[in-house]
Amino acid sequence: MAKAAVFGVVENGVSNINKRYFEHIHQSGVDTFVPYPENADKTSRYCDCLVVCGGGDMNPAFYGQKPWKDNLKFNTELDKYELELIKAFIKRKKPVLGICKGMQSINTALGGTLIQDIPSMLNLCHSNCGATECMHEIKISARSKLKEALGLRAIVNSYHHQCVHLTGSGLTVAAASHDGVIEAIEGTELPLLGTQWHPERMAGNAVFDHFFGTYL
Repeated sequence: MAKAAVFGVVENGVSNINKRYFEHIHQSGVDTFVPYPENADKTSRYCDCLVVCGGGDMNPAFYGQKPWKDNLKFNTELDKYELELIKAFIKRKKPVLGICKGMQSINTALGGTLIQDIPSMLNLCHSNCGATECMHEIKISARSKLKEALGLRAIVNSYHHQCVHLTGSGLTVAAASHDGVIEAIEGTELPLLGTQWHPERMAGNAVFDHFFGTYL
C-alpha cells in the first residue's frame, strides 16, 4: 500500500492535524505517516508522496518580503521544515499535494510569491463569512489535469486570507475564482497539485482520489 507523509500543524512536537485529512486519504486507499520531527530526506525516502495540510501564514522572509501587516501568524522554524520537506520530495520527483497553506508552501518552495493579506492588498474577502460556510465558484483550466476530476467549474469552500501571487518555477495555474484569486496550481512536469480550498471539509473524495490516482 502506498504511504503518504502528512504534514501540518505541530505544537511542541505533537501533531494537531485535523482527522479529516487522514479520513479522506484512507478513503483513497493510501496509508499515512506523520513525519515531524523526522529528517526531511529520510521521510522522502520512506514515503511515496507528501500531503501538506492547511495552517497559519508563511513567513514572508521565505519569499523575499517583509510583513505587510503586524498580525501575520507564522512559525519560522515550522515553515523552514515544511519547505525542506517539500523540496526533499520534489528532488525525488515524488508527488506533493498542498492544501491551503500547503499550496502556498509549494509555491514558495519553487520560488513563487504570495499575497500576504487578501482583504487589505486586494480589497477582497475569501474568509470570515459568519455563521455559514464560505462557498464560491471557481473556473478550472481546460489544460489542467484537475479538470478530469472536477470539470471546468466547481463550487468550493474558502478559508484563507493569503494566496499565490507569482507562481513558482515549473508551476501553472489550474483554477481561479471569478475575482482572479488563484485557487489551484499544478506542476508542468513534476507531480504537484495545490488547492486553495479545503477538500477534506467537503463531501466526496474527488480531489484526493484524483491526486493519488493520477500521480502515484
